[in-house]
Amino acid sequence: MKSATTSSRMIYPILVLFLLMGPGQAIAGPDKISYQGKATDASGSPVPDGDYSFTFRLYEYPAAGDEKWVEIATVHIDGGLFTHLLGSINPIPAWLFSGYDSLFLDVSIGPQQLSPRTPLTSAGFALSVNSIDNALGGSIHGDLYVRNGTSSELGAKIVAGQEGTGGLHLYRANGTVGIALYGDDIGSSSVQFPVGAIQATEMIDEPGVGSDNNTSITLTGPVQYLAGRTMTAPVDGYVLVIATAHATIQHSYGTLSTCVLDVSDNITSFVNSTLVRITLPSLMPSGIYEFPLSSHALFPISAGSQAYYALGSKTGAVNVIFYDVQLSECFFPTAYTTVSPPAPLLGSTSASPTSFDPEAERQEAQAFHNARVQAELESMKAELEAVRQEMSALKDSEEPKR
Repeated sequence: MKSATTSSRMIYPILVLFLLMGPGQAIAGPDKISYQGKATDASGSPVPDGDYSFTFRLYEYPAAGDEKWVEIATVHIDGGLFTHLLGSINPIPAWLFSGYDSLFLDVSIGPQQLSPRTPLTSAGFALSVNSIDNALGGSIHGDLYVRNGTSSELGAKIVAGQEGTGGLHLYRANGTVGIALYGDDIGSSSVQFPVGAIQATEMIDEPGVGSDNNTSITLTGPVQYLAGRTMTAPVDGYVLVIATAHATIQHSYGTLSTCVLDVSDNITSFVNSTLVRITLPSLMPSGIYEFPLSSHALFPISAGSQAYYALGSKTGAVNVIFYDVQLSECFFPTAYTTVSPPAPLLGSTSASPTSFDPEAERQEAQAFHNARVQAELESMKAELEAVRQEMSALKDSEEPKR
């Protein structure tokens, strides 16, 4: 191998873009650059034929600066002429062409550095790479980086893994991953958002539940409060309310005994279509009778707070006790068929909810709701912080050094 110790210039340096294509392939950006030139000595005569050690470097600036790429190759010179495919030994990263507005080639033959650096320019067909307007199709192989046009800071990256394992990273100004999507993951790890990006009120497709209970209540007559709970709905939807109880009726012969269990959104009134009634005719023998009771209804609800109740009443009987009263509520944001609301309320009778404070109960329900949301947000923050650290480590290992 020879060194052109007398070479001080290169005559007719030519840069052309080299593209390999096969039948039916879409036109893509070149991955190699053909560099051709003629090496002469100080007198202008071609250097002796033979193999020479060439060093090719790419810089962002025409002088000074850090090299962005380097390739060392043995190149044969014949009659002073030579040709070399830049990138044939050390591939030129695709991000160089998208990350910098200009690149300059520095060439050395042995210890002799040629000056000045040669700017890289695009061939006519390559100009279309600057825009995707009117593109009809094609493929991009490998990861795709989207950078700021002035500062070349990374803004987004499409990760090209194996089939079904691709992903999308959107970056913050400080270079960390802000949003990440993963095609092959499932569950919460498949989508990552910044802490606080999604508020509780934005998760409108999430059902919610509530419940209340009493171990035993002695009925005293007209409409009576048994249990209640306020539901806070983030959007319009429906609340399924279910009340159950075990009724013990002390009946006396000659008296008509009745008891009622119902669910309602009005503490003073029963709902006609959901009311469950037990009737013991007056001719039935005196004694204690037991019955399981259940009432339920599906109520439309507007975004906001609405209380629902389990109500009871009795007439005629010597004594009626409801044991194991249970009220359950479940919010659903979506209906997949027609929902018929409960029938109109029956005539109201004043209730005596001496043990029920609606405002206190509403505040209790709101406090529970806020605590649940806070717990979910803390869990999301912990998961996102773990993912942020993992993505930062991956970014440090994946991103090209600038």
